[in-house]
Amino acid sequence: MQKLLVGIFAAIALSASSVQASITAALGTSKIDAAAPTHIFVIGYSHGMGNQFFESALSRALKYRELYPNRQIVFFRNRETGGKDDLRQTALAGVQIVSEDQEKLTGQALLAKLRKFTRIASLEISSHSSTHIGVGLEGSDPVDRLYPGTPGIEKLQGHFAENGYVYLHGCNGGYVFGPYLSKLWGVPVAAALTSIDFQQLHSDNQWYTNNAGQYPASGGWNKTNAVSYETPLSCADGKCHRLKPDNHPYSGMWGQFEGGGLPFYKFFCNFAGAESECNKAMALSMLGFPSIVPASARSTEREFEIVLKDFFCPMDIKGTQAGSRRQQCMDAIDQNLASGNEVYSPFRGNSLECSLTGCNVEVKCKTGSDGLPVAGTCTTRAPDNKTPKTLMQEYKRYLDGFRQLQQ
Repeated sequence: MQKLLVGIFAAIALSASSVQASITAALGTSKIDAAAPTHIFVIGYSHGMGNQFFESALSRALKYRELYPNRQIVFFRNRETGGKDDLRQTALAGVQIVSEDQEKLTGQALLAKLRKFTRIASLEISSHSSTHIGVGLEGSDPVDRLYPGTPGIEKLQGHFAENGYVYLHGCNGGYVFGPYLSKLWGVPVAAALTSIDFQQLHSDNQWYTNNAGQYPASGGWNKTNAVSYETPLSCADGKCHRLKPDNHPYSGMWGQFEGGGLPFYKFFCNFAGAESECNKAMALSMLGFPSIVPASARSTEREFEIVLKDFFCPMDIKGTQAGSRRQQCMDAIDQNLASGNEVYSPFRGNSLECSLTGCNVEVKCKTGSDGLPVAGTCTTRAPDNKTPKTLMQEYKRYLDGFRQLQQ
């Protein structure tokens, strides 16, 4: 598995011959009802990542199918050639191709597809991304991206179902784009405040980043994880890949974000009267997180907290051994819940302080003649946070939302 290289997207546009079509597909059906409650997955620009964005999206899609067997699950993805055939990959994963569209999957084209749906339960975008110019959909050209300047982006407001939410599975989406979309669309939006990487299910039933020195040398990956495009995905019924933010500040193509970060996706609810609604949507999103135990609204609170700790706590080669970074994080969360103390962060760097509307951080980039940020020039500045509270406050919001679901 290739490492997600700190959220970069290549600075070269795809050639005309490598962009053939965009694909519309659905899980378990060949017909799409735009009026039905729908979980939508968008697989964007994946240069250098092979099929991993789709594989991680599929893990969440299969979780949703278990939770909500009567809901619709739809995929929109571009078609990049040169590695593997995306059309064939999609079909062999058990997702049915509904149609191919010869137009590029630009931001405007995606919005036109999304506006046909009236009850979007979740919208999840997996792609290379950046702070100011959003997510890549088909190549690196800004006009092909979904970003604040995409014409008509505001028109998706009102197309979400009750408790609907957005997930941006890409690097650095929480600095600008996440809070912006939440305010614009009036829904909770989860996004990262550092680079993200792919994790894979190991034979010890824990999730590790598949990079040298970051997973146990013994035991190997899950024995059913023989991913082959000659047969359907088999690892844990397909739920064997996921995306998770790194436990250190971003350093990559866009610059050095030494101001800090967070080791988990942060939810933003940047609209009036949001907190209770936000907490419930956050809990619902957590049920779709591929984890070490299955979770549903019928789970016990203890089971839900196992998933929460897997989501919030970083993992390294020591796994869950006594004294490991993961175990220290889980113990600290339990101790803080018992004492009421909210000061804690496992992040290897300055932990950003964030609210539901944004984070206490400034991003600066040099701009080019087109007014857009120049790669390699971006930096972040944030106060030195001696009393980080964001993780514990976010953790409590998930718990509150889960209790609402059980009521």
